Amino acid sequence: MGRARRATGRHAGLRDHHGAVAGLAVKGAQRTGREVVALPLPLLVNLVNAWGSAPRKACGKSAQAYSTLSAWRATSPLAWRQFPRLSATQLVEVADLVYPVFAAGSGRECAQSLSRLAEQAGLTPTMASEGWRVREAWRCAHAGQELLAAAALALLEHLRASPDASRLGTCHGQACADVFVDQSPAGLRQFCSLTCQTRQRTRAYRAGKRETEARSTLGA
Repeated sequence: MGRARRATGRHAGLRDHHGAVAGLAVKGAQRTGREVVALPLPLLVNLVNAWGSAPRKACGKSAQAYSTLSAWRATSPLAWRQFPRLSATQLVEVADLVYPVFAAGSGRECAQSLSRLAEQAGLTPTMASEGWRVREAWRCAHAGQELLAAAALALLEHLRASPDASRLGTCHGQACADVFVDQSPAGLRQFCSLTCQTRQRTRAYRAGKRETEARSTLGA
């Protein structure tokens, strides 16, 4: 009969007891909030860069209008499905809260920033089951903070797999403060994109050329 066989006598009593306890545990877990799934990390990076105050200010877009919510949802419909009441204000708030994790100057600072995110969102680990399959699950204990919880969980899962927090960074380009995840073999990435890198090198070349010309003029 395998696992499905009926328990009898003392074992049946134990099974009933554990079943009741398990039922209470599930109900208790449900009261702690809704289960959340981590945002895809590339989507989180895009969120911070598109809606964060620091990236928009650095590139002079603070006064420009944000993308519409419908356009933003269209970038990844499946990922945004778990947030049916998403608002522009919420996107900005989450982007600004997440930004310090990428801008941290040390591993300790990164860990502290991420811990604050998890605490503010009420991100709580638990266990869930589907039949006999048991898995890790995460719940958001604070209503209205599901997006922040999913963002914090994305960073937590990334750092669990790749603990080198120095690979979470912000662009070194002039007039840019976008965040990025360095996945290069050497781990020496400094720019958010090749476009930014090329632009910065062009600026440096032109500045050096002007300095050389100025020195030549003074020497003459």
